[in-house]
Amino acid sequence: GIIAMGGIGLAFLIVFLMNTENWWALIPAGSLFSIALVIALNQILTGLEIGGVFLIGLGFTFGVVGFVPTPQGRMRWALIPALILIVVGFLVLVAASNLIAYLWPLGLIALGGLIIYNVIRSRQKSSIY
Repeated sequence: GIIAMGGIGLAFLIVFLMNTENWWALIPAGSLFSIALVIALNQILTGLEIGGVFLIGLGFTFGVVGFVPTPQGRMRWALIPALILIVVGFLVLVAASNLIAYLWPLGLIALGGLIIYNVIRSRQKSSIY
């Protein structure tokens, strides 16, 4: 499976490298490389939830698409799905490792601190004027 997915991904990467206007070929290339990585990790790390690795791989794929120069300019739209996929993939990995029980409360505390900081800062700005 690793060789098949990696080989097909390599074919799409070659399509892109032959003509960089074929930026779309990066998406199936990155997806297939991500699948090959998941297959390899599944053979090495049995019993570990690695679905998040696939999502993170897709996120990095869209991140690359967002930074590739095209004749129309860089495609910044691809950074939005890249960020979403990386965050969701990270959350899947964290949830599978039971770290979510510790990170969730810390995230809520940090969010509360950010809200308090913004309220205090906005009051200080309004009192200056």
